[in-house]
Amino acid sequence: MSWLDEEARKADPQHDRVILEDPGAVRELDALLVDTYEPYIRGELARTGYSDAPPASESWIESKWIGPQLARALTFMLFDHLSFPFFRGVFSCTRRGFFLERECSLGFPRETDPSLLFRILSEESFRGNPPELTIEPSLIHPEWDVYFHITLRAGTGLETGPWTLHEGAKTIIKQAIEDSVEMYEIAMIDSLSTMQGLEDLLRAARQSYASG
Repeated sequence: MSWLDEEARKADPQHDRVILEDPGAVRELDALLVDTYEPYIRGELARTGYSDAPPASESWIESKWIGPQLARALTFMLFDHLSFPFFRGVFSCTRRGFFLERECSLGFPRETDPSLLFRILSEESFRGNPPELTIEPSLIHPEWDVYFHITLRAGTGLETGPWTLHEGAKTIIKQAIEDSVEMYEIAMIDSLSTMQGLEDLLRAARQSYASG
């Protein structure tokens, strides 16, 4: 009996749609994530000094589809000392390569000069993947002192040989985490109060988010 037959037998007949996953591929990709990438990612998150998730006792791994390929995806996050979630990454592995999705959420207080925010939104290098601005006071967490929210998103994939794949993936992961932390610290700690702070933030954003 093939794995297709075995998995089909487990399907719930009450559902209109069934997704069959090769259990051998799932085990292979999970082993790659857990043995090769998760320790590296946890190490890079720990180096930032911020709280990360999921906790060491858990892994947020789930299935995704990248085109026709099955991918297993590991989700990880960073929170500041007030538990504000400012970075989220999803690292997906297929048998042919990887894809890193990343999202950085920048919070700004009400007194932030709107012209500085508009400068971020109008940055030319973000044209293909523009940032998103929302205005939402933190009623649940007023201690965050956040009124404006700018979210930047990007994705990077790579399909190549094993050595270049792993080294290239780790380089992209490291850069995304470091640049997002730098962006957060400029936005929240310095409150984006100067043009120099704005240019520093844009420089970090271009490195990790402009090309995604």
